[in-house]
Amino acid sequence: MKDIVRDSMPKKDYQKVAKQIVLIGIIASVMMYAGFTSAVVVSKMDKFWVDIQLPHAFTISTIIIIISSLTLLLALNFAKRGNKQLTVTFVGLTLLLGIVFSVYQFKGWGQLVEQGNYIADRIFFDYGAYGNRYSILKNGEEITHDGNNYSLNGKELTGADIEELKEFTHQICGDELGLRLKPYNIKDYGTPYTIKNIAKEKEVEFKNGLAFVGGDTLSVSQRDELFKFSFGVYNAMPFFMLKGTYGKDFSINLNGERLDFENKRLYFPERKITEQEIDAIKKTVFQGGKEYVIKNGKVYNEEQEVNLANFETYIDLSKGIQVHLKNGEWTQLRQELNTIQYGEFYQTKNVASSYVWILTILHFFHLIIGLVLMLVLFIRTIKGKYNKENQMGLRVGGIFWHFLGALWVYLFVFLQFIH
Repeated sequence: MKDIVRDSMPKKDYQKVAKQIVLIGIIASVMMYAGFTSAVVVSKMDKFWVDIQLPHAFTISTIIIIISSLTLLLALNFAKRGNKQLTVTFVGLTLLLGIVFSVYQFKGWGQLVEQGNYIADRIFFDYGAYGNRYSILKNGEEITHDGNNYSLNGKELTGADIEELKEFTHQICGDELGLRLKPYNIKDYGTPYTIKNIAKEKEVEFKNGLAFVGGDTLSVSQRDELFKFSFGVYNAMPFFMLKGTYGKDFSINLNGERLDFENKRLYFPERKITEQEIDAIKKTVFQGGKEYVIKNGKVYNEEQEVNLANFETYIDLSKGIQVHLKNGEWTQLRQELNTIQYGEFYQTKNVASSYVWILTILHFFHLIIGLVLMLVLFIRTIKGKYNKENQMGLRVGGIFWHFLGALWVYLFVFLQFIH
């Protein structure tokens, strides 16, 4: 049917129609991705957001897909010259590079999982956070965790010590992703590690495949909490649902502001605010029995501009941010999140990770179409369909393939910048 339609139309008209069909599909995809990227920008500025270090595999895949566009251009060039052998070679190479790109996409997703970036999972490791419900004792001394590092008696634990903790907790959680009600089989418990129940200030005991605290058998929900605690230690997620060191491997923003993290607490950092931020402040403050109106970067008292050289005040902005104005210097003070913000943080899902997964998987679905298209072009090239007189398939297919490459480069740069 396709050949009948093609043969019944003038060559130029058929080529024009084919290009238009491809362009319509491209425009629809562009509109869809524009909507998603706009949603990413809005989401980052209006809630908690994780700055993610994109997997190295995605960088490699970006280089690969750029090269694949170049090889397809070479294939078209050799088709124009009537060189069938090199046309087949470069179309086949483009197909191979597309497959290699797919392999590195899978590796990238694997690295995302290794970093603790799942779809629609929380930022904070609820129920499993070290020190909330359980902690580990070594020879009766409690091991603490500040959100980044384990310590015992004020001394940071080494890599070997941490591996021992992981092996110890692995006996409880195993390699499962969720609780399975199986008998416990804990070896050498108490030599030297035991687990402490924070609420009851008592050690967990294991006997006959069961776990006890203060003589009471753990309920299913309590066993689930113990599982999550052990899972967090074993999988290097004792506080965040993300692996690595805060500030190095990942960080968290709130309303576009990158937060400081110290001893399991989050803070808005102290910093000089920009001229744009200063101009946006519109507040009325009362000081020394006088009313001061702040707007457009200036301070007024009874409609008279105040000389800022010897003026000092504190301005409470929304979302718990406080600004200190002194001698004309505007400084955002370091301030811990308030109770409401912490409540939101404990419940917030890793929206940033979800967007990375959605955008990359959507591109992969487009890539599948592109790979099928390249396979068809490769077979047709072997059959000698493309030569000096006819390169239409390579041209039309090339438009879609180059679009896939340009789209991925855009997504990679966008996600790298936005994260």
